[in-house]
Amino acid sequence: MKYINVAINLPVKNLFKQFTYAVPPQLDHVDVGWRVVVPFGYQTVEGFVTSLAAAAPAEYEL
Repeated sequence: MKYINVAINLPVKNLFKQFTYAVPPQLDHVDVGWRVVVPFGYQTVEGFVTSLAAAAPAEYEL
């Protein structure tokens, strides 16, 4: 499975962080620089793929 790091600009307190998402096989063509819509809590938000991740972070649930 492929993993991507997505930068999400949240309007709350100017929070700008990156989050790791698993990419399903049918979207394996997504690459760095793409604009994506990802689930974030109870909503979906827009973000940008900043890098490809070699593996999922061990301490977090994807």
